[in-house]
Amino acid sequence: MNSIEIKGLKKSFGENSVLQGIDCTVKQGSVHGFLGPNGAGKTTAIKVILGLYKADAGTISLFGSPVSSETMKPLMENIGYLPQDPVFPEQYTGIEVMELIASLYNIPSSEKIPRIKELLKRFDLLGAGKRQVKNYSRGMKQRLGLATVWLPRPKLMILDEPVSALDPEGRYGVLEQIKELKGESSVFFSSHILSDVERVSDKITIIGNGKVLLEDSMENIHGTYISSSYLLRVPFDKMDEADKLLAQIPEIIDVTRDANNLLFQVDSKNLDAVGNKVLGKILEADIPVMRFSLQEATLEDVFLQLINGGTKQ
Repeated sequence: MNSIEIKGLKKSFGENSVLQGIDCTVKQGSVHGFLGPNGAGKTTAIKVILGLYKADAGTISLFGSPVSSETMKPLMENIGYLPQDPVFPEQYTGIEVMELIASLYNIPSSEKIPRIKELLKRFDLLGAGKRQVKNYSRGMKQRLGLATVWLPRPKLMILDEPVSALDPEGRYGVLEQIKELKGESSVFFSSHILSDVERVSDKITIIGNGKVLLEDSMENIHGTYISSSYLLRVPFDKMDEADKLLAQIPEIIDVTRDANNLLFQVDSKNLDAVGNKVLGKILEADIPVMRFSLQEATLEDVFLQLINGGTKQ
């Protein structure tokens, strides 16, 4: 079953067409990254999914049920949502915020207190639980928001920039907890930190200018879209000879050169084997090697190419 299915989703504000027919599918029990530059429509899409905005066209299903004003309330019992900048009653303490969320989700009293204590500890807020939210930093408010989402153990978590206010240690901890949810809950989250998305996601959707530019599993992206490169530096008078030699190796996808280096792309499945093969042939040809290093490609490379108008084939 899919936790989220979006087909042909459109949303405009006046003459500003924010979403121009996007499709997206999130499998139950998976972690799905939702990417795009500022203004791409990520937050708008999330709010339409949650029924906070009304779609102009297209369909949305949650857990196999079409979303409507009649179905949204019961569906929300299985959904946890964290906005980019969570807001809580400033006079409440962290514990009181958690108790309020527990009451909204009808969590039994026997489970409520130990669960709240466990989550405050997990999100490094146990010592601050009795302090008023008005005294929390932005990072503390974000961690409190995450704790409230985890509290009812929802089948689907929708998180808008869930680690943007956290330091590297806090980010790492939250991402590890997201990974632990795989197979239990679905996580649909937006982020500007592409290395985080790459580390935890099973699948990603990249949008730009209100359109889907790419949707695929991280496994396929690494196997198909992401090609890594080797940098080879040889003496200037040997550049042409080395270039011709590289052109004879079928596993090399592309070769570019500047005044000092040859850069050749390799299918990511054959990195080590091709690297060893090239180095061996260069040395056999008695071409001095001044530098030979792997330039690993990342999800960020794919993202930037798509956003800047390129396509991945």
